[in-house]
Amino acid sequence: RSSRSSTISISNGNGTSAAATAAPARRSRAATTRSSNGSAAVAAVAVPAVEPSPQQQQQPPEVSQADVGSDDPDSDRELQAEFHESQCCQDVLDIIADELNRFSPFHTVTALNRLAKLGRNLPWKERSTVLKDTNFILLLDRLVRQAPLLNPFQLATSAYSCAVLQIPLYSLKTGTFSMLLPALEAATSAQLKQFNDRDVSSTLYAYAQLKPHTAVDPQQKQQSHSIVLQLAGHAQSLLMKKEMSGQSISMVLWSLATLHSNSPSSGIATSSSGVVAAAAQQLIQSDVSYDQLGSQVVANSIWAAAKLGHSDLQLLQNGCDWMARNPQKCRVQEVLNVLWAAGAARYRPKLLATLAKHIAGQSKVRWQEGGDTACCWDVGAQSPQCHCDRPACMMIIQFL
Repeated sequence: RSSRSSTISISNGNGTSAAATAAPARRSRAATTRSSNGSAAVAAVAVPAVEPSPQQQQQPPEVSQADVGSDDPDSDRELQAEFHESQCCQDVLDIIADELNRFSPFHTVTALNRLAKLGRNLPWKERSTVLKDTNFILLLDRLVRQAPLLNPFQLATSAYSCAVLQIPLYSLKTGTFSMLLPALEAATSAQLKQFNDRDVSSTLYAYAQLKPHTAVDPQQKQQSHSIVLQLAGHAQSLLMKKEMSGQSISMVLWSLATLHSNSPSSGIATSSSGVVAAAAQQLIQSDVSYDQLGSQVVANSIWAAAKLGHSDLQLLQNGCDWMARNPQKCRVQEVLNVLWAAGAARYRPKLLATLAKHIAGQSKVRWQEGGDTACCWDVGAQSPQCHCDRPACMMIIQFL
């Protein structure tokens, strides 16, 4: 396969621009094929009714037959096998270079999601090379045109993949990157009622990672804010119908809390008070098993609810009791999150000291094993001692 190179100027995520030349193909596309189902999945309080903005009410652009892509089953199986067998981002870019005109919406989203999977752990310098590749830009351009054809799962997967790749969707006012988000948001607004809990939680998570408060276009910032509130409102309706899993509840709360933390003046905490209350109510039901939810879901939910200004003492008690009984299942950061929420609510049962000592003990063990070179804890015979004034340490000390 012939090598291709191109130079595209984009934002590097820090407010500056950079130009780079896409590396030539490092691998040839796989010669063998096998069947695959393709694309992978990604990841409430009274929210006032939010009307779609004028931009979201506009009719989507007409979709040409060329944008529909291939509907040949054999062709689909061949493409899916090649996506499945791709071992690096360049493999996927090679497939895009040769087969883009055949891509149906399913293939386009699968390609983007595959790039996200293969590129998520790459250093920014290497990942940015993918984002500057001409074939990647062409893929996003096709996604813009196909956005009206995407189903809820594909819309959520597209947003999630953009977040994983850290595509600078808010950094530019012109070009394909600036066109993608409005296209996805228009389709999301039109299909929101069909979103299930996974679609809602994954999309909100994507917004939290994409950081809409950094948008250079005020109109785009307002439009994204409107979509976030619509998603929160739909999450609340799913909660009221008991159609949200614990994992989805945790993702929704964490995403809203992160969006609020990034932009406290946005009003998200006030607007999402209903969804938070509904989520807390579901999490304290007697039939909810924290063992099944897991420490991350429990800790993130409690932290996020507190961050959004909702203090539910029953939720705190249930979470603290469970963590005190299962400290070995909890990471240090998870316990810290619960301690912070308890402190914010002035909830100080004796068992919090047990959790705090567990953190200190775990930190000491990890430091001795070389897992935490920044650890400053000295666990003595009487009580743990800290030798710094880091906020996390001071948070523990107040409970000892």
